[in-house]
Amino acid sequence: MIIQLDENTKIKDIEEEFSLFFPFLKVELHPLGGWKESHKSDTLEVYGDMSAVQLGKLLRDEFFLIANVFKKCKDQWTEITDEGNLSLKEQNEKGRNESGVNEETHYGDYLESEI
Repeated sequence: MIIQLDENTKIKDIEEEFSLFFPFLKVELHPLGGWKESHKSDTLEVYGDMSAVQLGKLLRDEFFLIANVFKKCKDQWTEITDEGNLSLKEQNEKGRNESGVNEETHYGDYLESEI
């Protein structure tokens, strides 16, 4: 998942984009002091093989955002802690299974291709 950041990017935009790519995960972002100044023109790259811990570190260190990542479990959102460092893709599939959804998530539908 690649998100182009600019001066008009809002935290909610990033949260929504994340949910499009990982429909059984949700991220809640909270800005630190340098958020506004840090993203005038930048790219946020999130990969399915990253863990929630790695995502949190990337967002904190590079974009001055604190991230809480949640996994869908039936009708509730459960915060992901360590859980053996499962990847975001694995967490998303786990959330899909725990929610009783039978269709498989096709990540190729969400990948940006090079022209």
